Amino acid sequence: MNMVIAGLGSGALVGALPAAAAAAAPRGQTGIASALTNTTKTIGGSFASSVFAIVLAIGAIQLAGSTASSLFGYYMVWIICGVGALVSAVLLFFVPKLAFADSDQVEEVVYQ
Repeated sequence: MNMVIAGLGSGALVGALPAAAAAAAPRGQTGIASALTNTTKTIGGSFASSVFAIVLAIGAIQLAGSTASSLFGYYMVWIICGVGALVSAVLLFFVPKLAFADSDQVEEVVYQ
């Protein structure tokens, strides 16, 4: 059940990122914003996969001779994911209210 909730939440977040980047981009720069978002997701995913592979390999080395990682390695991967999610959730509270608004909308709100 936890994996279903995590999967749906992650999928919704990753699916919404390109739309949020495109909405926040200046007019005429939507394609560049979408490309940078996708490139960042790809690079971030490759770094995360590398870190998790190292953590799991360290667990397998500790068991010396086994082909699968220890339970500790898997726990470490989930702890890293959980801490990263919590830090991200806290950081979202510091995003300015009008961060994803068009400049026209910001001017209307500021001058009213």
